[in-house]
Amino acid sequence: MSRNTRINFALAASSGLLLAAVFAPLRLWALAWPALLPLFYAVLRSNNAGTAALLGFTTGIFFYPLSLNWMSTVTGNLTVPFYCVFSLWIALQTALLRRLWDFLGSGAAGQIAWTALAGITWAGIEYFSSEL
Repeated sequence: MSRNTRINFALAASSGLLLAAVFAPLRLWALAWPALLPLFYAVLRSNNAGTAALLGFTTGIFFYPLSLNWMSTVTGNLTVPFYCVFSLWIALQTALLRRLWDFLGSGAAGQIAWTALAGITWAGIEYFSSEL
């Protein structure tokens, strides 16, 4: 594993930890959007959508056990599979964001469009997953 890949996975893990700090007991709500910046940066540095999906999965694996630790009392032995399924949603989101970056390009217009579509895409997938 190359040094850049290790840095990308460290960024993804830090994003998961920061996202967990947004929820109880810390409730640092102001970190909600800034917590995603390390993940977005790692996704843009990744080679392809597959690697971006692994980065998103890594973020989820760090985020969900800390923010949904109460789930083990409800689901018991199924808690870890639920965490993995939830992490797949973030993997889907990051893979889609990487594909959008490849499609739009890295020029000024592409960066502005990607920034707008990143928020819309993230919110849209979160809405869809909440409806499931």
